Amino acid sequence: MSTSSADAGALELARHYLLVDQPQSALDALAARQLDLDDPEVWAVRGWALLDLDRHEDAADTAREALGRWPDDVDFLRLLAVAEAQRDRLAEAEDAILAALAVEPDEPDLLATYADVLTRGVQLDEAGAVLDRAAEVAPDSTVVLRLRLNLAYASGHDDEARALAHELLQHDADDYQGHVMLGALDLDKLKLGDARERIGTAVRQDPASLRGTTQQLRLLGNPLMWPMWPIQRFGPGPVWVAAVATIFGLGAAGLGTAQAVAVVVWLVFCVYSWTVPALVERRLEREDW
Repeated sequence: MSTSSADAGALELARHYLLVDQPQSALDALAARQLDLDDPEVWAVRGWALLDLDRHEDAADTAREALGRWPDDVDFLRLLAVAEAQRDRLAEAEDAILAALAVEPDEPDLLATYADVLTRGVQLDEAGAVLDRAAEVAPDSTVVLRLRLNLAYASGHDDEARALAHELLQHDADDYQGHVMLGALDLDKLKLGDARERIGTAVRQDPASLRGTTQQLRLLGNPLMWPMWPIQRFGPGPVWVAAVATIFGLGAAGLGTAQAVAVVVWLVFCVYSWTVPALVERRLEREDW
């Protein structure tokens, strides 16, 4: 086998590992040979593998170095935008993706990436408009569908998010994002059994990334946390408003004894909410340790 054919085989192997979600194996395959650094595919595989390993700074550095060789390459601009967005450097991410869109304004993956950056920056109306444009170009794109799902959840449109998650699962019954989103929606509504089933399906695919969610499920399922469910379900603001309205309403009705009892109950609840959840969380952390 000649050197060039061996290099081509190593690159093809690295590309295969990247496609089957084995990014470290992809990097190992690239490192096994001194590949031609004038081949942009070498840089692309390395950059996306680093991104999949959550090595976002290294991925951004790779993209910038590649752009030094191939200025205005839309693939490397998109890689840079995604990596910077993952680092919450949204201004840098937006600059990169807008530069790519200046070259290819109707490319659906670029539009989807731009929408993701806007969603992360809580520019939700703008993100929706960009996704509408992407859907016109690629109506069957699952990438666009995924970002519509993220946008609906971020906007608090739970029914729409649930419908989009089910639509995503129609494309792939084991879709990770679909199960995670349905689990999150069920968790928000304290449907812990349904949430546990959905999250459990996703955990089997990627247990590390869902550690925080599984801990929250365990926390909310603890009997000592049941009094906290109204806060989890409705948020602290509405619970506080309801409590104050009840207390003043009882006073206005001339029910002084009931008002005094309500005040005591509210004060006990406040102290409970400040102390017990933290204690339960520490206990669960010690059990994990």
